[in-house]
Amino acid sequence: MRNAYAAMGAVVGWGALGLQLALIVTVDGDPGVAWRTINLLSSFTVLSNIMAATALTVAAVGAGGSRLFGFFMLPTVQTGIAVYITVTGIAYLIVLRTISGPEGWAFVAEAILYYVMPLFYVGFWLLFVAKGTLRIGDIVGFLGFPVLYVAYSLVRGPIIHWYPYSFLDVGDAGIGHVAINVAAMSAAFALVGLAYIAIDRVLGGPPRRMAVS
Repeated sequence: MRNAYAAMGAVVGWGALGLQLALIVTVDGDPGVAWRTINLLSSFTVLSNIMAATALTVAAVGAGGSRLFGFFMLPTVQTGIAVYITVTGIAYLIVLRTISGPEGWAFVAEAILYYVMPLFYVGFWLLFVAKGTLRIGDIVGFLGFPVLYVAYSLVRGPIIHWYPYSFLDVGDAGIGHVAINVAAMSAAFALVGLAYIAIDRVLGGPPRRMAVS
């Protein structure tokens, strides 16, 4: 059952990502296709969905004792991805939905990336990820990717004069507001991570060691 569920999610996830890429590539205008593709891959939404689709693909296909399979089967890694894609969905509902109004195929891609995949991956985590292995200290690990992402965005933004999200735009919002936004975002990731750890404790009991085969 896990393989079938994961395979379905992988197909949906990669399909939506492919559709989003096709829409970006086929639109005329500046910047060019290469820059538009890089900007697309600089979106936290897209990156979190790539992680989710990859984890689901590995779960569906399997890879025996390979390092890739072992890495993506780690409960901490699977939970980290759940945290990222959950925040993606929540941020869209609270903030981004009010400033985004896609139509046609763009609406389809956005609906899958922001609604379907977060719900689907959370379902995968609840049903199939081993419980009882998480610790409070894992919060630090969960924050690693968002911190790197913010650093990348803030370094790249002034160079190319483009930011993936307005709340990271130092030029428009100012460094003070961006610092507040980053602090709030970090708190959101930490709180969602704590929620997953709490659920892990309820479903799996006290933390225990788990061997990954």
